[in-house]
Amino acid sequence: MTTDERLNRIYQKQEQILDKQDDILRQQAAQAEVCKARELRLHALEGATFGNARPGLKSDVVVLKDQVADLRRIRGKAFWALVSLVAAVVSGGLLIVGEAALAWVKS
Repeated sequence: MTTDERLNRIYQKQEQILDKQDDILRQQAAQAEVCKARELRLHALEGATFGNARPGLKSDVVVLKDQVADLRRIRGKAFWALVSLVAAVVSGGLLIVGEAALAWVKS
């Protein structure tokens, strides 16, 4: 094998290595673009979730949980208020019927 043949083989190998390097760099650039897009999407999702100085979903969930707790507390009070109202109506009805029965017995 002559020196020229050896040099040609070395150049060919070098070209193959440079081609592989170019492929790797293209792939890396494509991945960097994907990473940028993902980073922007993640930033947008974080903004929606945490708000980034504005009300976000997390604060909305906390407010909704508080409102649900308030509604449950009000519902319990409303139930007992309804029971009291029904008891008052029944008591009033019994008093009216009792007075009518008493008036009927006296007459």
